[in-house]
Amino acid sequence: MNYRLIFGGNSSYSAKIFRIKKNIIRIIMGYRSRDSCTDIFMKLNILTHHLQQIFSLLLFVVNNTGQYNVNPEIHSINST
Repeated sequence: MNYRLIFGGNSSYSAKIFRIKKNIIRIIMGYRSRDSCTDIFMKLNILTHHLQQIFSLLLFVVNNTGQYNVNPEIHSINST
């Protein structure tokens, strides 16, 4: 469910894919197509699409901290 969230999370297709995921979850859980997925997601501990994207981005940054410059590496001005 997290495939390409970091790079394609805001694409026009991501909303369509999320709707498909919600429909699949409704079918698996036996809910009707018009039922809200909020309760289902909380029951199954599934994040919404936007929360999944934020979480994936945070994990990416944490796992790749060596790829980023910190302030002392950029300039010598003390900003504290």
